[in-house]
Amino acid sequence: MIVVLDTNVWISALQFAMHRGTPTRALEKAMSEDVIASCREIEAEILRVLTHKFAWESTRARAALDTVLARAIRVQLRGTVKECRDPNDDMFLECAMRAKADLLIAGDKDLRVLGSYPVVICHYAMRVWNRSHHGAWHRYGHSHGNLPDTPTSLSMDVGVDTHDFRRWRFDEINLLMTEKATGLSELRRTDPLNIQ
Repeated sequence: MIVVLDTNVWISALQFAMHRGTPTRALEKAMSEDVIASCREIEAEILRVLTHKFAWESTRARAALDTVLARAIRVQLRGTVKECRDPNDDMFLECAMRAKADLLIAGDKDLRVLGSYPVVICHYAMRVWNRSHHGAWHRYGHSHGNLPDTPTSLSMDVGVDTHDFRRWRFDEINLLMTEKATGLSELRRTDPLNIQ
């Protein structure tokens, strides 16, 4: 499994390792059983917090980070993800997207508010996508709002031309997709043979 961890988890795990709390155990599991995904921006923030807030020597902080990230996947961010209410947290989502991460472990309230949901993002619309029959969402663009919306499909055109040339915010997408999921559940319950 590919895992991204936010700064809160990293700092809690490294600074308070002797307490053996959940962040420490999560980091140890990711190191031993999974592959951690990271990027230059995340690593810079971890080093900054360890050295400035917790007075770690920079060589100690860098050595700890290098040890944990010995088997890591490193991705390059392009600044294309704009989902979080705190823009500084978008780097974790983009890192997860670029690394094709299975899991983002977050302690930050601005990331936790996004909830937990499987999503497939593709430039092109798809009729079927990974986990589409298990509640996964599909977000796409390219069609410029020309494809008909299917109420029984958890897919959505998130191009700016479908939204008064504004980017969609996560809370807007979440509201619409939750309504679609509720309608789909009701249809499955009342008319299971009529689902497209």
